[in-house]
Amino acid sequence: WTRIVFTASSTWTVPTSLNSIFVTLVGGGGGGGEGTNAAGGGGGSGGAIVRFSTSTTPATNITVTVGNGGGAGIPNSVASSTNGTASTLGGLSAGGGTKGLANVGASGGTGGVAGVSTLTKWSGDAGSSGDATTGGNGGFGWFGYGGTGSTATGTTSLNGYGGGGAGGGSSGANYAGSVGQMGLVIIEY
Repeated sequence: WTRIVFTASSTWTVPTSLNSIFVTLVGGGGGGGEGTNAAGGGGGSGGAIVRFSTSTTPATNITVTVGNGGGAGIPNSVASSTNGTASTLGGLSAGGGTKGLANVGASGGTGGVAGVSTLTKWSGDAGSSGDATTGGNGGFGWFGYGGTGSTATGTTSLNGYGGGGAGGGSSGANYAGSVGQMGLVIIEY
């Protein structure tokens, strides 16, 4: 049994006698929202996960795209958080997680909705909302935990792939959220 793990986009050449593969796709996690106006930002959601078997043509090249984690929200209108992007293989994909939001009201931003895909099997978890001072946690991405919200800058989980970024806090100042985790592609045969 052979397992090839892609943590960056690439091209893969199908071995000469191989007619089918088993694939796992994990979308990139959404970025955490920035803390603003006495409200913590929402955590980004985890990327979707798709597992499937597909036929292959021996000795051909297949494009593998690993989804990027979403960007972190930076306070004071410097930059808003961004969605994670999809991981793809051929025409199949696992959607990236949605960004956490900043909020100008008394409560924190709402965590993003989990990614979708052409063959949705599992969605990443939604991020949690922030509160008056603390950013929300990033959503779990099946292969990785989301970041942890705090009263300062949100943290990025260093464990795994596809988790959402945490929202930034708003305790004494407005703080940045954190980036979402990269996606992942695994080919097995």
